[in-house]
Amino acid sequence: MPFVHLGLSNLLIPLAAVGIVALCRDSIRPVWAGQKQLLTALVVFSAWALAASLLGLMPATSSYYWVKYNLLGLAAPAFLLLAAGEHRRWVATRLAHVFLLVLALFGIIEVVFPQSAVFAAFRTEGSLSIYPRVASLLGWPNQIGVLMAVGVVLTELLRRRGFIERRFGLLCTFVFLTQVAQSGSRNAWLTLVGALFWMAARRMLPAKRAAALGALFIAIVLILPVSARQTGLWDLPWAPDRFDDQPWTPSLSRPGLSLTLRTRLWREAAREIRNHPVSGLGLEVFEIEVGPRVMGRRGFNAHNLALNITAELGFVGLAFALAIGVQLFRSRSRDSDAAEAALVTMLGGQMLDCFVHDATFMSLLYFFAASFVWQGRNP
Repeated sequence: MPFVHLGLSNLLIPLAAVGIVALCRDSIRPVWAGQKQLLTALVVFSAWALAASLLGLMPATSSYYWVKYNLLGLAAPAFLLLAAGEHRRWVATRLAHVFLLVLALFGIIEVVFPQSAVFAAFRTEGSLSIYPRVASLLGWPNQIGVLMAVGVVLTELLRRRGFIERRFGLLCTFVFLTQVAQSGSRNAWLTLVGALFWMAARRMLPAKRAAALGALFIAIVLILPVSARQTGLWDLPWAPDRFDDQPWTPSLSRPGLSLTLRTRLWREAAREIRNHPVSGLGLEVFEIEVGPRVMGRRGFNAHNLALNITAELGFVGLAFALAIGVQLFRSRSRDSDAAEAALVTMLGGQMLDCFVHDATFMSLLYFFAASFVWQGRNP
């Protein structure tokens, strides 16, 4: 936004949340009655985040981010109201699928026209330098990779429910698979494979279908140059000659280097947790003060959701976060396979990464969490 130098999402998401509340205000009482414990857990977690921020190393900065995250977090109760009606929930789920498909199509456009003005409008210079990996309209390839994995599982389950025509569903699945690969995010690759295993184990998807999708994805990874390079296979003696003239770039790193840097970030997080076990460092302090010790510059969190929460909010913050998870599980809906698969995929992607700073990712996470817990009552 001009003059204030804040992202437009900081205004649009809270306004959209207020709009949803206004449109779905008839659902407020039944949602409060059905999800009182979950909403209370969210409020308690937010209150502790403020207390930990004021007690932390950078109270003014952490308090600023607390306000920002709570404004964006207004989407959580708004989506609970939206998901209160079964029809609204499935319409919104299909809309989320269309949104993910649009992101995938922009990813394809980025491959062909990386200098397009649309990417310069949505992304920073540092984000654009990640090419030949793609990030579509998001700030970084790792987020888009996990969201494209969500697109895969969502397409499969919506197709099985009859919301998507079979041939169109197959096309969507193929597009999403290529974009998971093209993101070059090895975390997203592992997340997708894990999600397919989960769906097969939960009988959301036939085991043969999950295995076929996994095999197709591996083939795509090995065929596309960017993803093939990210596997590290190009360094092997039998690698094809066509790989030799493709130098490493800042956006294409060897698997060992990526794991090494993450391990160092995890060690720093563990050290700070030992030093500040109760209330942590305060919101965003890890990214501002600790991450640069490993990466040499700002912008890197602990790359693990649980570690990041504990480093910034202490073990008390982690306990409150786990309490939210328990309430989610306890109030899960019987008719929530699509939301469950999407939620498991997104949370699985937080084991080697942490996307709490990404407004798009977190808004979708809030929506699928809201769809997962609602009991299917129509207000």
